[in-house]
Amino acid sequence: MIQDIQPNAFHIEYEERTPMTGETAYAMFFEGRKILLHKGEETGAPKLPLCHEIESEYRYLFRVDENFFYLCLNPKALPEDCIFEDINVFRRRMGDKFIDFSGIEAYHLANWYETNRFCGKCGSELTHSGYERALVCPNCKNTVYPKISPAIIVSVHDGDRLLMTRYAGRPQGSYSLVAGFVEVGEMPEDTVRREVMEETGVRVKNIRYYRSQPWGFSQSLLLGFTAELDGSPEITVDEKELAEAVWVKREDIAVRYDDFSLTNELITKFKNNE
Repeated sequence: MIQDIQPNAFHIEYEERTPMTGETAYAMFFEGRKILLHKGEETGAPKLPLCHEIESEYRYLFRVDENFFYLCLNPKALPEDCIFEDINVFRRRMGDKFIDFSGIEAYHLANWYETNRFCGKCGSELTHSGYERALVCPNCKNTVYPKISPAIIVSVHDGDRLLMTRYAGRPQGSYSLVAGFVEVGEMPEDTVRREVMEETGVRVKNIRYYRSQPWGFSQSLLLGFTAELDGSPEITVDEKELAEAVWVKREDIAVRYDDFSLTNELITKFKNNE
């Protein structure tokens, strides 16, 4: 999946540093869900700009090996050959896998900084901690850490059939799996039972954890599960969230492994009867 960047190593530990001469330092500049990129050649993928190309204040994010990533805060001018692309550009691969992963995680942190400018207790403007990745209120000392929301996604089996869903607003044939956020005081396994019941009216049993995936697109940690049908296979669709929910036979599943998402991996494993 996208986070499997070995032999590269992701280092999230916070450092109080600015771009240094001689280091490979990438400038991550976001406007909403769009990121600034060099256009690239006609046949090449767009590329991340480097910090020395943009005069700006920078905030350190993380590094991959000796590749450093900084949040570009208030650039004075942008390179003429740069454009803004939707962050889904990282789904289409920009070259090295660690670049795509870093772009998604940088968006996660950029979104956190943007939505936590003021203290939720007293309304004062937050400042950045000098020794850890946290925002601190100078008035009431409230400390805010990056938001990471746990969520589940589950592959529900009924023999050689897989329960597949299509969310409202998604194009015809764009199938996924039941997913949802973990509520306060809820165990992830209970979230699996609740979300499957709420979205499809189906009960499940034999819930098993598979693996996890950081998913910066929604600032979440996605926990993958498998489960089996328990009782009636009759589906009742939650039309507020879903456009469709269907049982699909293994041989009818149209999927190609893309080495990107936990969703795709779970579907592919069922398709291949693994």
